[in-house]
Amino acid sequence: MRLSEDVAPRRDASPGHPRARAEIELGGGIAEDLRVPPIQHVLDHGHQRHPIMDPIVRAQVQLLIARIQIAIRQEHRRTEEGVRQEGARVAAADDTAPGPVRECWLTHIDGYGNQLVLIAREGEGGRYDAALFTLSEREGIPECFSARGLTPRDYRSVVALMRRETPLVPISYEEARTLVRDALFIARRHRAFICPEFAFRRRIFGDDDLSPKEYRPEFPDFLLAEVRRQYAELLATSDRLLTVFPFSEWWMDTPTAREFITRRKLEATSLRLTREIVLAFIEEVIEPERETLVRRFALTAEFLLHLIGGRAPRSTYPWKATLALWKALRDRRRSLSKIPFFHELARVTIAGLAANIGRDENPSRESHP
Repeated sequence: MRLSEDVAPRRDASPGHPRARAEIELGGGIAEDLRVPPIQHVLDHGHQRHPIMDPIVRAQVQLLIARIQIAIRQEHRRTEEGVRQEGARVAAADDTAPGPVRECWLTHIDGYGNQLVLIAREGEGGRYDAALFTLSEREGIPECFSARGLTPRDYRSVVALMRRETPLVPISYEEARTLVRDALFIARRHRAFICPEFAFRRRIFGDDDLSPKEYRPEFPDFLLAEVRRQYAELLATSDRLLTVFPFSEWWMDTPTAREFITRRKLEATSLRLTREIVLAFIEEVIEPERETLVRRFALTAEFLLHLIGGRAPRSTYPWKATLALWKALRDRRRSLSKIPFFHELARVTIAGLAANIGRDENPSRESHP
C-alpha cells in the first residue's frame, strides 16, 4: 500500500439480558435487536473496563459483519424488485467484463486481526456491483459477499451503515487487490480454507492477477526519520496507545493465552496481576506472535495515515508510536518485556480473560492477536 465486528456492550448487558441477544438469519435477511452501541463507547470505556473480553462482545464484533451483509442483501433485493422485468439481461451480464472501479473502502484491524475491504465497480445502467471481503491475519479470507445491480442510493446506504459502525478510509483499487492477494498468501501459509464463496465473489477483480503474494508495507524515509528522532520517547510512552482507537480494541484472546490463564488459576487460589505473571505472559503468549504483530502494526500505521488523509492531525503521536512499535518488533534483539505497550497489553488481556474464563462455556470461534 503506497501513500499517494468493534462494538462494546451496554453497561447493563449480561448473557441473559435482552439487549445482549442478537439473533441473525442471513438467509431471510432478518436481524433482531441490532441496537449496538456506537464505537465511541469502546474508545471511552474499553481500556478501563475491558468489556471486549466478554463473550457477548465477541459475538457483537462478528455481528457487525453480519449487519453489513444483511444490508447489502436487503438493498440488492430492493433493486431486483425494480428491475424484475430485466432479469434475463442482468443474468446475461454475469459473464461480461466488470466495469470501471468506482471506489474502495477499508476498515481498521480489530482485536481479532480482521478488517473489511469493500470494492465497488460501475455496473450496467449506472448501477453498482459491490463485493465485501473479510481479511484475516490468520485465516486469509474467511468470509465474503457480493451484490450486483445496486442503485447508487442503495449502495450509499450500505456505505453509510459501515460508517456508522466503524471508521472507513478510501483506498485505491490496487491497494485493495494487494491486500486480497496478501490474504490469499496468508491462507496458503497457514493452510487455512478460503471461504467457498470467494470462487464467485472474486469476479469483482475481473481478469486481474489474484495469485497469492505477501505484502510487506514500506514507509517513506521522511516519516521514518520523524520516528527515529523520537524513538526512545515514543517507546517509553507507548502504553498510552491502548487508550485510543484502534488499539483500545486490541487484546490477546488466543488459545495460548487462555491456556496460560487457566493454568495459572489452577496453580493458585486467586490470580494476582503481579509483574512476574505479566512478564511470563509476554514471554509465553505475546513473543511467539511477533511476526503477526509486525504485520498488524504496519497495516495499522498505514490505516492511520490514510485516516489523516493529508490533513494536519490534532496529534501525530498515534501514527508515530505505531511505527516506533513496528520498528521495535522487527528488531529481534529487543525484548518486548521492556516496552510499556506490551506490559499494558498483557495486563488488559490477563484481567479480561481471568474474569471471563469459566463464564464463557461456548466461546466464539478462535480469535487472534
